[in-house]
Amino acid sequence: HVDFFHRTIEYGTPALQFWKHLAIALIYGLGFATALTLVVTPSVLMLQHNLAKKARTLLHLKDKDAPPPMPAMASADIRTLHRPAAE
Repeated sequence: HVDFFHRTIEYGTPALQFWKHLAIALIYGLGFATALTLVVTPSVLMLQHNLAKKARTLLHLKDKDAPPPMPAMASADIRTLHRPAAE
């Protein structure tokens, strides 16, 4: 705790303990959200795609029965995703 009026610095005060726990929770929360976003979500989407492909193979379905592929947002051009209304 920094007291500018009395020019003192105190360690281990209850207010500092609150900020310490808050900072730790924030850091772990950001790490968990990052892991979900960058690792878990793409893995689950790929697993869903692979399971659907395997199910189509086991059920002897043709590729015409497969759902259309999703566009890859990282490599897609925005002009191909947005089609203006017909005039």
